[in-house]
Amino acid sequence: MSRIVLEYESVQSQAAAMEKLDQFALSVAVELATSTSDQWEPLPSEGRSQPTSV
Repeated sequence: MSRIVLEYESVQSQAAAMEKLDQFALSVAVELATSTSDQWEPLPSEGRSQPTSV
């Protein structure tokens, strides 16, 4: 019985760690996007990148 509880707790802590990692990755991505938005040229939209003449 105690083994099942231990396994459940380890799964719970792994899920919590993954959630923290996801939040961290998201915050880093947002930080990068906001800090470099004025340094990089915006990518052309797909409509403009396609040749106009068919």
